[in-house]
Amino acid sequence: SPGETHTESRSPGVPGRLQPGRLPDIYFIVLDGYARQDVLLRYYAHDNAPFLSALRGRDFQVSTQGSANYEWTFLSLASTLNMGYVQDLFAGQVGPGSVSRAFVYDRIRDNETARFLRVQGYEIVHVRSTWGATSVNPYADREVRCESSVYTSEFMRAVDEASWLGAFHSKAGVDLARCNLANFEALEQLTASGQPKFVFAHFVLPHHPYLFDRNGRVLRNAVVSNQFEFQKRLWEDRDSYRAQLEFVNRRVLETVDAIRRRSAVPPLILIVSDHGPGLHRGLSDSSRDAVRFANLGAYLLPGAPPDLMPATGSAVNQFRRILGFYFGVDLPALPDRHFTSSNARPYDFRELPHEKLREWWPGMTAGPHANANQDGSAARVEDFND
Repeated sequence: SPGETHTESRSPGVPGRLQPGRLPDIYFIVLDGYARQDVLLRYYAHDNAPFLSALRGRDFQVSTQGSANYEWTFLSLASTLNMGYVQDLFAGQVGPGSVSRAFVYDRIRDNETARFLRVQGYEIVHVRSTWGATSVNPYADREVRCESSVYTSEFMRAVDEASWLGAFHSKAGVDLARCNLANFEALEQLTASGQPKFVFAHFVLPHHPYLFDRNGRVLRNAVVSNQFEFQKRLWEDRDSYRAQLEFVNRRVLETVDAIRRRSAVPPLILIVSDHGPGLHRGLSDSSRDAVRFANLGAYLLPGAPPDLMPATGSAVNQFRRILGFYFGVDLPALPDRHFTSSNARPYDFRELPHEKLREWWPGMTAGPHANANQDGSAARVEDFND
């Protein structure tokens, strides 16, 4: 089927273009809701060029018109990590009226990319986040816990199984700011285990709640349940979003530099977003979709051709291109497709043609959006969950 992968056909210990005995560590760093450069310029009056230039100066390839395939985190991550479309990956399990997320969460944790790399001799390292599907991973060889004293698997299992409204009422005590800071530090200090490692780290930042100012000062002692809180401003608080993003930029560069210093073999580092911001106030439906599906994509790929990650590519093909190039497996790129759905009915998909998005994106370069910090009270309640 269109969503099938054939990574198991590659025998272990055959590194393709990689040098035997010198397999690189691979870091997959997801920044939740991180806006693309044109979105930041148009709707946040923020020029992100210095950050992107800093990444390019560190040999990253940057996709200037990269895009997500789904607008919700759990669908996006499942698609990216399993190198296929949700409708194909879960054929017969999902339909317009389906609501369960448990089986999709499980495939985020036990994903095709990690399975393939484990066969190649990789250790799978999971950096625990403060969001359901990436809060814990029983399939990982090693887990990094941000706050072991309060970050219990019992609570996270309850969040996984509960509806998002149920999670909203929880009083869990994980301090989000401390957790995110600890996870950045963990990425900088991950120890070697005698084998190459695939590290997956999902940061809810720069997604709300807004925990940091641009200098990294902690603004509030939010906990897990605050990720589900009802606030009129949320995505529409563009000043706070921009400030938190500026802090994230600095910490990402520091983390990249630390990883490269500590790596005996030049590492592969992917810095991506799962989707763009959820802006609604004053936007047409087409503008809203153009913002939501425009995502960050920056890739440190030593020895790869400069066009391995095309400027207009979508997330579903990221690992297809990377594993195909480095390990010599046959993973042809899939057509770029995009699916929108409501949070209440996440599998009731409406396809948004890639060509249509590409028509809308040039309009986002016309300059900063007026009234950039409007009250978002008119936004739909269903959009506050992700």
